[in-house]
Order: sequence, then C-alpha cells, then structure tokens
Amino acid sequence: MEEYHYSYEIPSETNKLVNNERCVNPCVKLFLMLINLGIMLLLVSFLGVAGLVMKSRALIFGYAALLLLCVFVGVGLAVVTWIKLPNIESEISEKLQLTFKSRYGVHNQTTEMVDALQSSLKCCGVKAFKDWEESAWFDLPDRNDLTVPDSCCIEPSDDCGKNVETNISFNGCEGTILALAWHELLIFAVLALVTFVLQMVACLISCCIKFHDPLYD
Repeated sequence: MEEYHYSYEIPSETNKLVNNERCVNPCVKLFLMLINLGIMLLLVSFLGVAGLVMKSRALIFGYAALLLLCVFVGVGLAVVTWIKLPNIESEISEKLQLTFKSRYGVHNQTTEMVDALQSSLKCCGVKAFKDWEESAWFDLPDRNDLTVPDSCCIEPSDDCGKNVETNISFNGCEGTILALAWHELLIFAVLALVTFVLQMVACLISCCIKFHDPLYD
C-alpha cells in the first residue's frame, strides 16, 4: 500500500474535502454578499465624511438612510444564514460520507486529504472509527489487515491502524469539523452584532446632527 505523509495544513485540506459544488455555491454566494455589504458600508462612510466636511444636512440624511439600509441587509443575511445552516450541515455530512466510504484508498488525492484531516484533527471515520468497516478501502487487497487507516492513530506510524483499542482517536471527523464551523460562526456572529450596534449609533448621531445642529444647512 502506498505510504502517505501527514504534514499538511488542515484548514486548506478541510476546505478541499468539503469543497463540492453543492456546498460551495451557497457558501460562496454568502461570502460575496458579505463582501458587497462591506463595500457598500465603505462607500456610505465616505458619504458621511463628505456630509461632515461640507456641513450638509442632505448628505448626512442620505448617509443615515443608506446606513439604515445596510443594517436591514445585514439582518437579512443573518436570518438567511441561520435558515440555511441545517442544509449546509447535511451537505457537509453527505460529502464526508461519500469521500470516506467510497473514495478513500481509490483516489490518491482524496486519500491524502483524508489522511491529513484525520491526523491533524485527531479524528477517525465520519461518525466513528467503525465507519471504515463499511468503506471501499476496507475491501482493498493491499489494506494489510489494518482495521483503520494509519492516519487514525494518535501517533501515526506504519501499520499502527491494526491496534484500535488504545492507539487511535475515537472521535468522528464530522462532529469535529462541525464544532469548528460553529466556533467560527459564533465569532462571526459576535463581530456582526458589534457592527450592528455601531451602525445604529452612527445612524442616531447622524439624525441628531440633521435635526438639531444649526451649523448644518
């Protein structure tokens, strides 16, 4: 059996593993929408600066209105993302099942990516190490009587996959990947909340300037 090395960068390999057309399209669309929202906020900020420099109530009002629009768009994106989360999780799970059970040991590039994933995340199989018994790899003649791939081992070495009692990781990769995804989503949610609060404060200040500051025309 061809030997594989485990010195891979896990973020890159993890992204490749779940990077199929069904999953990527909604994710890419979401990221593009967020980028467009950021560009919109940048342009709106220039409008606000222009209003302050020129002391124009019209520009300040336009800045407040556009900023409020950005807030509504951001809230809409958050709602859509929350609604789509179960579908994204399901698609990731299906992709992992297909990759682990049908392609590992058959396609070299897929085998290397799965090995990198299991070794770096200290996981084995999709949901548990017994998933390998149902895989195409398990029926290969060059499996060398391994119970699980060597990349499942806590300390990977040749033929270490024969001993599954004490030497392997018992956590499934699906749960680990989803846990990492939820962690990143939580960070994103906190940043989005802070941005939302700052936008509302800026909008209120703009309205106060428009209606109460006599220096603005």
